[in-house]
Amino acid sequence: MTSCTEIIYIYEDTPSNEEVTDDNIQKPSDETGNDKEEDNDKVEEDPYAKNLGASANCYIVSESGYYRFLSVKGNSSESVGSVASVDVLWESYGTDECPSVGDLIKSVKYKPDGIYFQTATPFKEGNAVIAARDSNGKILWSWHIWLTDQPIECIYANNAGIMMDRNLGATSAEEGDVCALGLLYQWGRKDPFLGSSSISKSIEANSTITWPLPIESTKTVGTIEYSILNPTTFITKYQNDWLYRTSYSIDKTRWKSAKTKYDPCPAGWRVPDNSENGVWVKSGLTDSDFYYGGDTVDRGITLSNKYSVPESWYPATGAKMGDSGSLSGVGNWSDSWSVTPGIYNDMFVFSFNIVVNYLYIQSSGYGTLACGNPVRCQKD
Repeated sequence: MTSCTEIIYIYEDTPSNEEVTDDNIQKPSDETGNDKEEDNDKVEEDPYAKNLGASANCYIVSESGYYRFLSVKGNSSESVGSVASVDVLWESYGTDECPSVGDLIKSVKYKPDGIYFQTATPFKEGNAVIAARDSNGKILWSWHIWLTDQPIECIYANNAGIMMDRNLGATSAEEGDVCALGLLYQWGRKDPFLGSSSISKSIEANSTITWPLPIESTKTVGTIEYSILNPTTFITKYQNDWLYRTSYSIDKTRWKSAKTKYDPCPAGWRVPDNSENGVWVKSGLTDSDFYYGGDTVDRGITLSNKYSVPESWYPATGAKMGDSGSLSGVGNWSDSWSVTPGIYNDMFVFSFNIVVNYLYIQSSGYGTLACGNPVRCQKD
């Protein structure tokens, strides 16, 4: 979608035979025309910058301040490489409101001991992604900054597990609140895509950039390396997966119960299990329990205290479709990712579909790996 801010990222002129990628997106500049991330002297240094702790691909920030995190790959200790610059790729409130550059993340700077950033004052809730680049401007790695109050831990029945009270990227857990929709992820990718700006219509939320068009998976595009270099590019499916393969079997190692460096959840959390050992099945959820339980006003379902303490709201997020990258189904259905492989080169999802007063629910449905679905993080 097109950004509606006064300062936007735009595509630079590229040859007609050159793919438009994240590296063709022009970064915002100040009044002198200098790229903002290069103007590091303007970042206010603070020797008491808060260390965000254990490494991950996502960091929760709940108040204004200065913060620091390590420039490593996800939850590993592996360096991202030689960092020459850092910048904010995008910012969003997750609504139809148009943010301006710097509304969420005021400044960002790289130092040998980590990546520093300063939030805006007053503090605003939303999401942003910070990228580290090499001397050629190529993205080495990127991290999701989740600006929200601390999610509440929900204990699921039968010792099934502890889950967040909201989707990854949501800034609310309230029924009927568009800010409860959160972000969307292709299976096995660490970087998020925007969800809807409405609880009942498939209209993508606004942000500070013009996002690249989706691109079809090929031998060169459908790779882990390409997805890291191009964190805002949605890769459409080849044989149900964004990751290109020449054999029938899929790569099931991108997300696992033992958290991987591509897991999008904050430290201490991970993408959940499903099937008979999964949190939704073990908690006792069945189709019949929700036969008349779909909320057609607030557009979602509530897991009562029979299953979750406190109760948990699951909004009908819809998804970004794996064959096109277009947003669809908002207000009608949702498929929450798990790490558990299905039986048809897919992954188990917690799925529901609301039709008038009828709700079809599958504790262990099947999801196409190229689709952009929500993630509800489970505590390690």
